[in-house]
Amino acid sequence: MPFPVPLFRLVETMEVEAELGGEELWIRVELFRDVDRPDQYRCRTWKAGAYDLLSPEEVDQDTGERAASTEAVLVPWQLPGGMVTDEPFYASSKEAAVEAILADLDAALTRLKLLSQAEEASLDPAGSSLWPPKGG
Repeated sequence: MPFPVPLFRLVETMEVEAELGGEELWIRVELFRDVDRPDQYRCRTWKAGAYDLLSPEEVDQDTGERAASTEAVLVPWQLPGGMVTDEPFYASSKEAAVEAILADLDAALTRLKLLSQAEEASLDPAGSSLWPPKGG
């Protein structure tokens, strides 16, 4: 009997390490399959980041300020278009879905790297074909 609302079950979890603009990225990828439609999947991605958190309980006795600590936190992360979104997509198998997601993620990271390199080049006036900006 079909579930009354779409129900997706986690079928694969992957971690991807990449470098972007000299900064390391740690990305968690979760693949979910629709329990009623075995060819329908959904992908969720998370990016790890270091964040300064203030403790609600711990207070510095000298200053009266809440204690801060730097913690690794996973935050939702999406790439525009492709499979790496919250939107359901179709694949013939879990393996095909994983391949599509990883290919999409690789293409998106390549685009982001190229954009990052172009930005860096446009900020460096020394010998760059992107400098000076057109119209400027």
